[in-house]
Amino acid sequence: MIRFNSQPALNISFVGFGQGGSRMVDVFASFKSTDGKPYYKTYGLNSNKNDFMELKNIPQDNLVSLDLNGFGKDPSEAIDIINMHDESLKKIDNLVERIHNKDDDLIVFCATLGGGTGTSTIIKTLEAYIKKYVDPEINQVLESMLEKQNITPEQFMKLPDDKKKLAKVKAVELAYKLNRIKKVGIIAALPVRSDGPNTLSQVNKFTNYLWTLSKNPLKAIAFISFPDNQKFYDDWVKNKDVLKEKNYRDYANVQVAEVFHELNLGTNMGGTDVTFDPKDFRKVMLEGEGCLNINRTNVNSSKVNSSNDMYELLSETFQGSLLHDSIVLQEMDQESKELVHQKVFNVGLLTVTNDELKDISSSYLDEVKESLSTNLYLNGSVFTGHVNVSRTSYKAVAYTFYKTHGLPARLSKGLVEELTEFRQRKGAVKFKTDSIEKANEESIDLDFDDIKETSLKGSLGSGSDLDFLNDLKDEVSNEDEENNNLGKNDLDFLKDLKL
Repeated sequence: MIRFNSQPALNISFVGFGQGGSRMVDVFASFKSTDGKPYYKTYGLNSNKNDFMELKNIPQDNLVSLDLNGFGKDPSEAIDIINMHDESLKKIDNLVERIHNKDDDLIVFCATLGGGTGTSTIIKTLEAYIKKYVDPEINQVLESMLEKQNITPEQFMKLPDDKKKLAKVKAVELAYKLNRIKKVGIIAALPVRSDGPNTLSQVNKFTNYLWTLSKNPLKAIAFISFPDNQKFYDDWVKNKDVLKEKNYRDYANVQVAEVFHELNLGTNMGGTDVTFDPKDFRKVMLEGEGCLNINRTNVNSSKVNSSNDMYELLSETFQGSLLHDSIVLQEMDQESKELVHQKVFNVGLLTVTNDELKDISSSYLDEVKESLSTNLYLNGSVFTGHVNVSRTSYKAVAYTFYKTHGLPARLSKGLVEELTEFRQRKGAVKFKTDSIEKANEESIDLDFDDIKETSLKGSLGSGSDLDFLNDLKDEVSNEDEENNNLGKNDLDFLKDLKL
């Protein structure tokens, strides 16, 4: 990791959910300035306090346990349990109040999707945060704006939907500029394939929900990032002999935390004729919405002899992704044969070299900027910067980062394809069910994964999930008295319990 001698461009609090998310945030908590003070405020939320035992850096007072002893890698059922456990909801509300700090520019929620705790609690906390600190502020600002326009609430409600939505977006923008709302960033890590089809199915549902929220400008979500544990696993397996991390999870957490930290410090460091303005970094990270794509590549300084070499390094970096599969920003539509684009918001370009390369012209930054502005569908600006640092281990380093409405390939197609392929293989297999010969009744072999209804409200869902029972009422009323009494007393044991 490059140790930049600067203060962060953004004041950020990091909150980890579940074991994976908390371990990721524990890495952020390990970053300290030269005087020994942590760069970031850090928190952890888990269902079981024993899962905090491996954490070394998050302050103990900032660790919150729901004391529910885990959720068995089922986030839908975890949502149910939390919704019906008042004490857990209260702890989540208290955490929301603690992390809403007036000195912060950004709050980042971190979770590893697939396990029940991280997936469910990041969503419950996000919803609680929006309800408490985003929606009310937007509504108050909107009311003031309408009042100045002499528009009554009744008149506003009669306006076309598109006009009302636009007015709310304007209210969000003003609320942000007035520092009335603190935006939230989301780091949601994807599972490995070996986690199985049920996990992939759950993750498809919950990532889709988070993705929909993250693109909604009314939710004040600065960005969402999808680090891919499958990518980290593959990279770790190839290089484990030379890596200090003992497993791919630790390797993934270090990669994610270090690159965020490096950007936050590197964009606030001077010393060259082309410095990255921290206000520009703020724009890239906080303005617009969608998936945050970050890449970092490096080459040995001995391979850099000219500005053109730096141009090639920076251009190549922009094409890839450090945390997941590359995001396709331009592709040919197979039907129309036309080039289609993903919307891209502000773009950041930062390069770092050591003293050996300090005399190379920075013109490559302008050239890459011009190329991106010409070829991308930009809904913002391209910001550039260069830093000269002696401690780069004789490496030339390039960073690129931007937000887009595009997604990593594995998330947009891969997870669904993996699940489909699994089910196709499963469908080609014939299953045998043994039976006891002297049994008088046949049993029905049920696949409970197919039967179980899931929603973001949990496996119990809402009352509408049982609407199919209404169709049976008439049939039941036509049955004779004997059939109607079947199972009538099956729940008599509840009478002896004091609920």
